[in-house]
This record gives sequence, C-alpha cells and structure tokens, in this order.
Amino acid sequence: MREGYIKIIFFVSLLLSSSCNILNPNPDEDYFPINVGNRWYYNIGSPKVDPWVEKTIQKSLNIENCTYYSWTTVYGGSHSYVDTIRLDDKGRLWKRVENEDHLWFDFTKDSGSIYSFPFFHIFSDSIARQFTVTINKDISIETPAGIFEKCIKFYFDEPIGIDEEMTYIFAPNVGLVQEVVDGWTSRILNTYDINN
Repeated sequence: MREGYIKIIFFVSLLLSSSCNILNPNPDEDYFPINVGNRWYYNIGSPKVDPWVEKTIQKSLNIENCTYYSWTTVYGGSHSYVDTIRLDDKGRLWKRVENEDHLWFDFTKDSGSIYSFPFFHIFSDSIARQFTVTINKDISIETPAGIFEKCIKFYFDEPIGIDEEMTYIFAPNVGLVQEVVDGWTSRILNTYDINN
C-alpha cells in the first residue's frame, strides 16, 4: 500500500515539474537559447543615448519548482534591468511579473496570429492596458552579426498609447536579433556568444 502512495506521489510530482521543464519539441528552431552565460551585443540606432546594449542570461532560479532565468539588459555600462523568464515545454518564453507568469513570446503560433500581453502600467483611471501582439514568420534580416533566415517578428501595439509600439525579431538558434521601440530607439545584433 505504501509503495502505491509513493508511486502516485512520484507521478504527480513528475507531471507538475514537466510543465516547467525545457523540452522544446523542435530543437532545430530554438528561438531563445536559454543557457547561463549566453550573451548578445547590440548596436544602438537613433537616438544614440548609449553606444551599445548587452543582454546576458545571468543565472538560473528555482521558483515554485520551476527553473527561471535572469535576463539582464545593460545599456552602455551605465544602467541595467532584469527580466525573470522561463521557457515552457513548447519553447514559448514567459515573463514573470509580480509573482505571475505572462506569455511574452509565443514561437509556436502561425504567421498572422494575435495574442495579448499586459502593458504593466496602471494609469490614473485604474484600467490595466494590454498590448496586442501580432506574429509574422519567415522573416529575413541582415545584421552586423550576419544574415538570418526563418526569423519570427513580434509586433506589440498598445492601441491607446503613442510611441508605445515595440518590435522584436528572433532568429533560430541565435535569439533576439533586433528590437525596435517606436519613437525611441532601435537595437540590432552586433555579436553574440551562446551555448545551445
């Protein structure tokens, strides 16, 4: 009888942990290599407030039996911020904000698909706003780091705001190759150092 309980507990814990494990079903199209020490360096477009941007997977964290990573962005060595992220078993990237996970980049959706992502800013009217995220696949892009094919573009639009649109382009087995914040700045991949 006791052995039966142990098997049930083991099976339940396996099910719970599997939703947090990284088991990308298509490793040839890993759009976000998520290993500690992976680094991406970007050239800044205009305005050139900082000469460069570095993004690094700094460390792994265990939160509620899931493995998360600290994705640190440093601007020109002067200031930085950290996103807490994880990949799910389908290779989708989630961002953790205020103890909740939000689907940030869904690499599994078809071209033309749309989903929502929280704006993470509460205005005086206390209404939380949402980005509408549109996906475009099979993009080609030329960067100082090379020419990348089969890329995925995510366009974030917050309908009420002005100059709040954001575009992210990811290349397979490389990660983020371009980031554009409309009305503010753009960043394009210069070099990268990743371990897949």
